[in-house]
Amino acid sequence: MVFAGELEEDRIDDIPVIYLYGYYHAEQRVAHELIKIRNAPLKPVPLQAGSILDSIMTDTDDPFGDGVELSAEQKRAILECLTNNVTIITGGPGTGKTTIINTLVKIFDFAGFSVALAAPTGIAAKRMEEAAGKPAMTIHRLLEFVWSEEEDTLNFGRNEENPLEEDVIIVDEASMID
Repeated sequence: MVFAGELEEDRIDDIPVIYLYGYYHAEQRVAHELIKIRNAPLKPVPLQAGSILDSIMTDTDDPFGDGVELSAEQKRAILECLTNNVTIITGGPGTGKTTIINTLVKIFDFAGFSVALAAPTGIAAKRMEEAAGKPAMTIHRLLEFVWSEEEDTLNFGRNEENPLEEDVIIVDEASMID
């Protein structure tokens, strides 16, 4: 199958691995695009948001007065999100990922950043919207995935030539994305 071009062989930490050809190249493209985003100039968080960050990163457990206490790991994740163009947050159920999202939304709103919330499915988007108290939508809707009569196919309205306008994009349940 490797010789027929159906599989791709690679090495990770000097361990040989085999991929289906299409998945390998899709993963390489995603990694390349994430690196481009990571290396792009970062829009600075205004000072007033910095004071909120200082409050979060110190012993103040409830920076917004909403009764939510952040763990050290959540504070570290929030700092990573505020100081990097791309951050991937993982964790099992009950580890506080939704609390991180909610805190980030509050910080970005306070800083005057426009925020888009998205998830792979309508149900996940609805849960995200209910938890964050801010509109959320499916990724397909966010990227304006629609039928093109002239091309007789489905296309994304938002792409490299027509990027999203929001300052911050938060995608929940990314493990569900194919």
